[in-house]
Amino acid sequence: MSMPPLEGESEFFEALGRAIAAWQNIEVALAYLFAAAMPEPKATRSLIVFDTVQNFRDKLSITDAVLRETLIDAPRLETWNTMLNKLPRLAKRRNRIPHAHVVQIHVGEKMHLFASPPFSKIPPGAALADSERRRIFRDSKQLVLVEHAFKLAAQRLWELNVTVREELARREA
Repeated sequence: MSMPPLEGESEFFEALGRAIAAWQNIEVALAYLFAAAMPEPKATRSLIVFDTVQNFRDKLSITDAVLRETLIDAPRLETWNTMLNKLPRLAKRRNRIPHAHVVQIHVGEKMHLFASPPFSKIPPGAALADSERRRIFRDSKQLVLVEHAFKLAAQRLWELNVTVREELARREA
């Protein structure tokens, strides 16, 4: 006997996938920002170097080091500092997505679908069946909000990439 599809199931999994894809854009934008701060012809090689760094925190660290040497302009550094503070918080959200357990739970007459932290991360005192305390993404709407935050951060990184390239081109001219 197969179970009937859950209400909102396709929207939930679509939102989950879209949030992960939006995060990937942050990582690509960060790589290109790192490369933008490197003088040619090393910029292409810098993408290869950047890609070998496995940890996002370390990717932020090497990008920060290169940008601090490159960005002398205070407003641009301020923009980067804002991103440098924001990205680790977004990375925590991102890490919750692929490591979450997708749970179906029967409450009353309805089946509910939500993402729960792994068992080792369940808040103290929360019973396994205590769905309210275990939920990290209650529905697709929350995942859409995370996706939006990821897209906005990626957009800001791409904008900073353009300004860094323009600044370096001005210096060379």
